[in-house]
Amino acid sequence: MPVVYASSLALLTAAGLITLVRVMLGPTELDRVVALDVLVVLVVAAVAVEVARTREGFNLALLGSGALLGFLGAVAAARLVELRDVPPPDRPRPGPPPRPEPRQPGPPQPGPPRPEPRQPGPPRPEPAQADPTRSDPRRADPARADPAQPDLRQADPSQEDPGQPGPRRPGPAR
Repeated sequence: MPVVYASSLALLTAAGLITLVRVMLGPTELDRVVALDVLVVLVVAAVAVEVARTREGFNLALLGSGALLGFLGAVAAARLVELRDVPPPDRPRPGPPPRPEPRQPGPPQPGPPRPEPRQPGPPRPEPAQADPTRSDPRRADPARADPAQPDLRQADPSQEDPGQPGPRRPGPAR
């Protein structure tokens, strides 16, 4: 296993050297920012290899912190480069604001068409009052009720008074 750790660290070192060349020679500032971000990632990867080699987890917080700081630094640097490339907005000259020109009287300007007034239509029928006896089947007239439906007005046997004689219900064993 030491060969794997040594080769991983050697490859990360080579990548770091190539990245440093990009930082030094990058043609634009954005190339340098990206190279620095890659360099932070390589350092975090090297720390991860070291954590795996020593098998101790006390550097795991360092990994998370390094990754977060690298990300935030890359975002901030990219934003800075973006703002540098934008030309500054034209600033108004100091002094009082310019006065608006007075309007010249003239013919009225056509505006949007106005909607025609609504014509009264036939009166709307009022909503029918609901019959309370039809909406609740428990209040329905038993003579008109469907014989196939159970009568819901009968008492539920599970709600009976336990002091009254009736069918035995299973209960807790005494």
